Amino acid sequence: MIRKKICLVGAPGVGKTSLVRRFVERRFEADYHSTIGVRIDRRGLEIDGQDVSLIIWDIHGEDESLSVRSSYLAGMAGCFVVIDASRPETIEIATTLRERALAVAAVPMVAVVNKTDLVDEAEVALSSARLAPLADNVMATSCLEDTGVDDAFEFLARATIG
Repeated sequence: MIRKKICLVGAPGVGKTSLVRRFVERRFEADYHSTIGVRIDRRGLEIDGQDVSLIIWDIHGEDESLSVRSSYLAGMAGCFVVIDASRPETIEIATTLRERALAVAAVPMVAVVNKTDLVDEAEVALSSARLAPLADNVMATSCLEDTGVDDAFEFLARATIG
């Protein structure tokens, strides 16, 4: 069994916990509960015939007044930088968090444009284009509609073992 630590970073309310809940528990809750500190979940996958256990670190939402602890990021094999498609201002925070994560470890990064159900395709395309320089891949997701979530986790898992 291959074990890989995956971290999710982003501004408060971008949907990091919803992404994890949809992937791990196969459910969506509309109620917003802010993560305090870090929440750790696990889910196994089979990637190219190999059993992979993802240890998923959902790190508290971050804005200009908060700081992700380097200890939360230490040992990560991959990172999701999450933005809210309906709040373009979350891209700036994602950019800062990407730099902080890369200062800890040079790992595969996936920029996730979440909450695509709240905006039209043109806005998703614009957000994706702005995020392209930040990551190895940009993926659009909707936890509500259950689109793109599994694909994003599988892409990052594959990148960590490749």
